[in-house]
Amino acid sequence: MRTALVRPLLIAAMFSVAPLAAYGYLIETLDVHRDGGRYQVHFAVHLSADVRAVRALVYDYSQWPRIAENLTESRLLAVLPDGAMRVHVVFRTCVLFICRNILHVKDIRKHADGELVTENVSGMSDFAMARERWTIVATGTQTLVAYEAEFEPAFTLPPIIGPWVLKRKLRQRLTRTAELLETIAPAAALPAP
Repeated sequence: MRTALVRPLLIAAMFSVAPLAAYGYLIETLDVHRDGGRYQVHFAVHLSADVRAVRALVYDYSQWPRIAENLTESRLLAVLPDGAMRVHVVFRTCVLFICRNILHVKDIRKHADGELVTENVSGMSDFAMARERWTIVATGTQTLVAYEAEFEPAFTLPPIIGPWVLKRKLRQRLTRTAELLETIAPAAALPAP
């Protein structure tokens, strides 16, 4: 009787880790927290892709639609006097049955230690505030991608269910981004023919 119960559990466990093995990445952390109207995201993933190829994708705003499938537009608005790039990003998202395009204008700064930091431009985005930090470093033969974000939407989510669905969507998007980085980065590192 116990064997009849254990076998389906083992099969389910194998299928639940299949995506990790298929793509060669390992998610270390994936947390989305909500405090009032503000969200905090912590995401860390180990990729088998080369650190230079991953940085090339993440640090180039024109490549973002390749690694974020819901991104419909990413273009440079200006280069600021301090060297930061002001980028206009539009992504499509659905919460329950409500779909909308969300505009985000942010200033991007690359730091000497290799970090990429973005800051929301007030009054030009669908966010009351937003900050992001990407850290991409080599760890032996792998690449560690760490992402931290804090944001507050300037639009209203349906009470109770809306925030829960948004947190779920964020988790799905981050997992898919890891998959895309794992598969696209090796090809991006190849020299052009």
